[in-house]
Amino acid sequence: MWLLFRSKHKKLVLKCFPSRKIGGSEPNGSPLAYLSYYAASNSGKLRKVIRYLSHLVQHSVYRRRDNETVIALKICRTLIQKCPENVMIMASEIIKILLASSNLRVFDVQSVSVDCFAVFCERSIKTNSLAFGNEFYKSFDELVSFYFDLTRSTSSPDPQQSRMLGLKAFHALTSCKLSNVEGESHSQPHFVIHAFLSNAWSQDDTAQQSFTALVHSTAKTFRPLPPSSTGISLPEHDEVGDTVEIANKRLSLRILYNVYTQTNPVFMAECTKSLVHFLSGKSDTLVNRTYISVILNQIVEWTPVELRHSIFFCCLRCLQSGHVEEANTNVLVPYMIHSILNSQSSIPGLSVIDVLRELQFHLLIAIENTQLSDSEWYTLCTSPTERLPRRLYLLLQCITSLINHQYYSEEFADVWKEMDLFSSEKASTATQLIVLTALDTMQMEQMEKERPSSVGTLSFIADFLYKAWPATFQRVYISDSPFVRLKTVNVFFEFLNISPTSIFDFHTVFGKSTVSYFSALWSFIYEISGLIEKWLGKFCFMSEFEAVLKLLQKFYALYGPITVAAFLPSLYRALNVMEGHYLVSHQALIADYLLYVSDCLSNDALKSMSSKWRATLPSNALPRLETNTGITKNLWDPLPTNTTSTVYLPLEEVVSELLQKNPSVYPEESKILFLEKSWHPKYSTFYEKLQKPTKTVTLTSPSENSISNGLSTSDFNPNPVMVHTHPSAKVDNQNPKNEKILTLKQALESPPNARTSSGFRTPSEITLSLRSASPLPLLDIFNINNSLSTPTIQHPPYVNL
Repeated sequence: MWLLFRSKHKKLVLKCFPSRKIGGSEPNGSPLAYLSYYAASNSGKLRKVIRYLSHLVQHSVYRRRDNETVIALKICRTLIQKCPENVMIMASEIIKILLASSNLRVFDVQSVSVDCFAVFCERSIKTNSLAFGNEFYKSFDELVSFYFDLTRSTSSPDPQQSRMLGLKAFHALTSCKLSNVEGESHSQPHFVIHAFLSNAWSQDDTAQQSFTALVHSTAKTFRPLPPSSTGISLPEHDEVGDTVEIANKRLSLRILYNVYTQTNPVFMAECTKSLVHFLSGKSDTLVNRTYISVILNQIVEWTPVELRHSIFFCCLRCLQSGHVEEANTNVLVPYMIHSILNSQSSIPGLSVIDVLRELQFHLLIAIENTQLSDSEWYTLCTSPTERLPRRLYLLLQCITSLINHQYYSEEFADVWKEMDLFSSEKASTATQLIVLTALDTMQMEQMEKERPSSVGTLSFIADFLYKAWPATFQRVYISDSPFVRLKTVNVFFEFLNISPTSIFDFHTVFGKSTVSYFSALWSFIYEISGLIEKWLGKFCFMSEFEAVLKLLQKFYALYGPITVAAFLPSLYRALNVMEGHYLVSHQALIADYLLYVSDCLSNDALKSMSSKWRATLPSNALPRLETNTGITKNLWDPLPTNTTSTVYLPLEEVVSELLQKNPSVYPEESKILFLEKSWHPKYSTFYEKLQKPTKTVTLTSPSENSISNGLSTSDFNPNPVMVHTHPSAKVDNQNPKNEKILTLKQALESPPNARTSSGFRTPSEITLSLRSASPLPLLDIFNINNSLSTPTIQHPPYVNL
């Protein structure tokens, strides 16, 4: 009789409930099947059925009838499964049913509620989620908030089982279209990521290490699962035998996987910000950093390639976020950026220059927040890893890591130029020192992994640095800070230590190859010599005296005696820094350099003259560096300002001795040495075409002053042009010695930027190439092209305008 006067849809719903006398927690099978058929036949009927079912659930919850609530939830789940095309019609009432059932804190009710929610999420994939409206999402957020409470449950009879139910709900949520931030749903990403962290993060170091090991062993095996799948079985049915706690960790990791593979980009970005904000507040320990690195690298790997840049930019924005504790001093956010940049995953959407400028901004703030003197900054930059403030060091590492990945290595030149511009002469001493430290790290890392593409050619990085360093080296005379000048030299010295040293290769120079070592290095050496000349007019400390001398010795050690032709004129031109007077420090520098050169060339006459000159200078006022490893104790003592009106050893005497005893020092004879590199017969004809018609240069033997290529001479026929019988080098000119010294002296004493009627050119006007239509003498590189006699001379084709 209780069904007699009810509507049909109500009768059908009530028939699904078993009799209280019989009991049971499953709905009646046949009535439920007919109800599903009835509801699916017409959307109006479905709407009536679901509304009435919602009313019954609320009534059962109010009466605390747990069994009836479970049956109603199962009826609701069946209707969702049987009417997938009309889920949108039922959506609001379904959420009301699930919200009402959440008031019963009973495990069985909550379990069925989560299963119903998972089926609803699965069927919602086929619908337009935007059609649900803001009212739906408002109720939906309340339900998500309830499941979030389950994921961090600590007070229920079985907290781990309750947490698993909440994680199942979030697994379903992150696998469907309902996860978004439209309307009132801005809290969903926060709930999702903290549901993960509630089960994946621990203050215990051992637990953290266990989870990172779980990520390494499990994460790569994940594949997308449907929302209705729990992702992991309950422990008692799990073949692996995981405990409930481990099962929850696996499920929380799968939620993170869903976020970065199945949700929309906005939801993913919001989750990332929430994750970064949480992790940034933790202590800076090795275990925490390892945990952060593993999680970040894993989510970057999961994220589709075209969206990975959003993960990186979320971290970048958090460098100064108001949600990050002590943002200006926080060290973990820059560590996160560094970790992503050093991961194996490529980020093709990353704009390297934009990122660099953003990092430069934060680097500048970090420098300004560290109040130190210039000398203290210089000391810190000598050992940046141990001494620099942690945040500053990490930002510096982020900048140098921008081009570590193979995908961005081609942008090395742009990054170098941008950093060089960032530390212009207007920048503070601290900024310039920090930037020079960054340039040092960049060149070291890139040069160590770069190799020439073929024998005798420069790699991309080396070729760029040979062209870029003259501009960077200008700090030695532009900067007013001696700390910047000395740091510049130190970084430049490191470049020379790792730069290629083999400058001659026949197959490259005479072939149609890329830029040779020979061409690039001579332009490079000449420009550096001009910058050192300007520096000598400004240097004023013992440390700079030592730096200049070591730099000159390094060039000689790397590129041979021909470097004397570039540096010696520059040193003499820099002598007269005061009108009519010569500084003692400059004379001491030249004297020490000549002593070093004379030892290398075994030139006793030059050594004797240089020693006498050095002996006339104050012995206790300047350092005397006997070896290349000498160290001056008082580096920051000022150089003496003593002056003299004469120079003991004039340039013409030095040149005369070098030309007479060591012709290999000057470029005109270097052509012969250069061609002696190869004994292959095919170069004999080529060399004959280069012979001077009215001038002959002879050597005692083919091996004297030559550069060995490691090949046995028995393998090839000797080059007949190279076989000479004269006892010493001789230039057959009229009055060879006096005329040569006169014209050479005039050329050497002319400043490098002078343009005279004789046709001197600056280095910037000389372009070195392998293909020449109008070859010039190699001497022209050093502005001494008038030192030879007037007859026309044929020259090698590798120096051109």
